[in-house]
Amino acid sequence: MNQLKGDWPCYDKVHSRWLDRIENCIESMRISPAYEVIPRKENSEADDLAKKSINQIYIKSRIKIEENIGDGEN
Repeated sequence: MNQLKGDWPCYDKVHSRWLDRIENCIESMRISPAYEVIPRKENSEADDLAKKSINQIYIKSRIKIEENIGDGEN
């Protein structure tokens, strides 16, 4: 979250690509997000997904995020 807010730099290449995608989507939607830290105890779903990612557990998505979101080609 601190990297999305611009408070911290991002040095990881993969993470940086995701941040770029998120920032492009935000820009294309012309929104100004407000970020708020939600404690793990109050957001068990996100905490579970983070733990699975760290442990390299495959997560099957129910939706597909298109690369061209917001560029007028949908």
